[in-house]
Amino acid sequence: MTQISNDRAKFEEIGLPDYQTIFRTEDKINRFLRSLKNENIINENTYQDLFVTGSSFGILYGLPKVHKPDVPLRPILASYRTPNYKLAKFLVPLLESLTSNKYTVTNSEHFKQRILPQDSDLFMASFDVESLFTNIPVRETIDIILDKLFPTLDSSYHNFSRSHFKMFLELAVLDTAFIFNGVLFRQIEGMAMGSPLGPTFANIFMCSLEEQLLDECPLAYRPLFYARYVDDTFILFKQDHDAERFLEFSNSYHHNITFTIEKNTTQASLF
Repeated sequence: MTQISNDRAKFEEIGLPDYQTIFRTEDKINRFLRSLKNENIINENTYQDLFVTGSSFGILYGLPKVHKPDVPLRPILASYRTPNYKLAKFLVPLLESLTSNKYTVTNSEHFKQRILPQDSDLFMASFDVESLFTNIPVRETIDIILDKLFPTLDSSYHNFSRSHFKMFLELAVLDTAFIFNGVLFRQIEGMAMGSPLGPTFANIFMCSLEEQLLDECPLAYRPLFYARYVDDTFILFKQDHDAERFLEFSNSYHHNITFTIEKNTTQASLF
């Protein structure tokens, strides 16, 4: 966990915990909420529900991945008392429509329905994104959200203008402060696993990425079938070599995202 928190591309060490940081963040959020209420963008009930007081820092801890060699740790942030937690929860249903596309699967039954009609003689591979949550480009994902929800300059969404919604998103996900081993850190890139918006931002970003990726992939090794659940993707190819070429293409597509592959090692049908 110390090695993870020392990644200066993702986390910035602030020093000893200082609750003035919390008070300043609360004040910034509450002033923004008051402006939304005064402009009739949110009502009194929503304002009271989102008003922030008595919050605290998040706490970072490690969740052992017992199914993997050497039992690596997955960083989890207990964020339920952070100033922006209620903002993040409020946004989850508003962004739900952006979290799926024709490639996503919702559960094992949905996956079964999609895969049963496929040719069982095709080459099967599983692609996994390394540390997806901490590698999500947050500002890029915010731009993706805004472009989809506000297609024109005069667009509105749930009474929000583009500029107001952008500020709401930024307050909900940026500059997350947390304590690890008695030291205060700020997450400067990626999404915290523990934020209500973590899975939402992960899916929104992956939906956008895979649509561009598959659209621009050369026909010579484009997948014949592609289905994803968050960071795990099941893909069918004509042959083994196509999977390797698609992996190389995918890993050259976005500097934040690295895929790993697991191949089918037998010809036994999984269908």
